[in-house]
Amino acid sequence: MKILFLVSVLSAFNGISQNWQYLTPKLDTLSGKYGFTDTTNSFVIKPTFDEVRNFVSEYTSVRVDTLWGVIDQTGSYIFTPNFSKLSVVYRDHFIEDGKNMKFRSIKGNILYEYLFIPGPFDEMKDFQNDPEFATMQDSQLIIRIMQMYEGHAPCHYYEMNRIFNHVAIGTSKYGKMTIDFVLDNPQKVITWIKNDKKYETDFANGKIDCCGHGPVWYGE
Repeated sequence: MKILFLVSVLSAFNGISQNWQYLTPKLDTLSGKYGFTDTTNSFVIKPTFDEVRNFVSEYTSVRVDTLWGVIDQTGSYIFTPNFSKLSVVYRDHFIEDGKNMKFRSIKGNILYEYLFIPGPFDEMKDFQNDPEFATMQDSQLIIRIMQMYEGHAPCHYYEMNRIFNHVAIGTSKYGKMTIDFVLDNPQKVITWIKNDKKYETDFANGKIDCCGHGPVWYGE
């Protein structure tokens, strides 16, 4: 009876330590790999990853060599590393970066696929002063591109929006903001993508120039 009680207590403790809210990324200096520790600073998910995102839900994205996958709070793979780059996983969804941006669910289906995924771009413009953004590998390059666009109407404005998508993919804060926006505004997202596809078609057919000058402007 005492043995069963002890097993139950240990199991309960392990369950708490594996709760995503208690998991913290940590670099193992011996292996040079990342894993996740619990509140005792002990590895509960072994350091086998080259890069990791924070847990902001029961799943997170991890990189092995050059490819990204998704694990759950036990360290088990939901998606083995097969993606070029992924955002945090939040509300059972994430953004995949590639030739097009893909907005995926944890079940694997793609809700939206386009050159960019519409997001709360006006609210994201303070990212240049955000400490989390400064940790991104390409943060200074992104700022430089933004400065080049400043004061000008960018041709093919979706390129600017792709920059915001890169910020959303690289940080927890803006990744969550974008996922919230897409899930909470489905009709606006569909309309935005539809209008921009129309813009691209009209440009390809010579109806408008590269900055949208012509019979109709399809920007937001």
